[in-house]
Amino acid sequence: MITLKDVAEQAGVSTQLVSVVLNGKAQKYRVSQATQERVEEMARQMGYDPESNRSARQMAARKHGKKLPNNVIAVCALPSVRSFHEQPFEAPILDGIESAADRFGLDVLLCRLHPEKMPRLITKGEVDGIVMVSGRPNFLDAFRQLNIPVVKTGSSPPGCDTVMAQDREGIYQATSHLIGLGHTQIGFIGHAVEATVGESILIYNAKERLAGYLEAMKEADLPATFITTPPCQGYAGDGAKGFKRLWRESQGSLTAVVCYNDILAMGMIQAAQEMKLSVPGDVSVTGFDNISKHYDATTMVSSVDYDRRQIGIRAVEILMQVRDAGEARTEFVLEKIPTVFREGNTTAAPRKKN
Repeated sequence: MITLKDVAEQAGVSTQLVSVVLNGKAQKYRVSQATQERVEEMARQMGYDPESNRSARQMAARKHGKKLPNNVIAVCALPSVRSFHEQPFEAPILDGIESAADRFGLDVLLCRLHPEKMPRLITKGEVDGIVMVSGRPNFLDAFRQLNIPVVKTGSSPPGCDTVMAQDREGIYQATSHLIGLGHTQIGFIGHAVEATVGESILIYNAKERLAGYLEAMKEADLPATFITTPPCQGYAGDGAKGFKRLWRESQGSLTAVVCYNDILAMGMIQAAQEMKLSVPGDVSVTGFDNISKHYDATTMVSSVDYDRRQIGIRAVEILMQVRDAGEARTEFVLEKIPTVFREGNTTAAPRKKN
């Protein structure tokens, strides 16, 4: 079939520009009249006309084992994500996705992934690709069987294009911050690392973040003794359980804890308060994602931050590259967005012992 890439090559412009012109957005993005006319004329010469006899063209393409692009992408997440636009973690990613989709002339289908039912437009192959914000391994396997291009955001399962944060570097920054404040007894609470990729899609993240903590501790010649990586998905309750366990095992000697994410950190803080411990007076804590301010205006967790909007933008750009290439691949994109540590009000120098 004639693709946007084919038209772009003949017209001497980018695939993205062809998409903008053919989807009627040339004026919005200030494409010159001459360029617009050149692209439209080349598309006509090559027989690329998405609006003309689409059903017949789609049927003809399927006879040859191919399909035409529908200019629709699906953004998928777990049922726990009730409103994409209101979720502190997901909202910036979606903002980036929608911004990039608009540039490419794409419509965005938002859907939650239920174990028993896959959205019909996905099962029928009516979407050009999927951005998977959250989900389980079985969903990723189903997408592969449907031969739909997928880009995963936030975590890196095998055999999938991914845009995510620099996990190892981010946790290294957080641990180094605590070491710089003078802490020597630093614990770690994280996602399970003993699980398999079939059990959790976050295994790569879990191992990378633990590795960042271990690297910083080793460089400072400090013992990385108090570590808990329970079989959890990063809920607040897991953070509370993890801290109680570490506090017991350390016999109260811990002065700081590095957490896998802000949710675990907030759970840990709640547990510490219930144990009559002050944060950061008795124990400091760091998180990851920098989203605590959306849950509690008074507790700003010192956290690892990164540009989640850029993750959404890059996810769509990579998805379109994969779609337009239309080739089977054995190597996949793994793009990591830089991190920066933001100091909140949950870290301080360790209190001197009497």
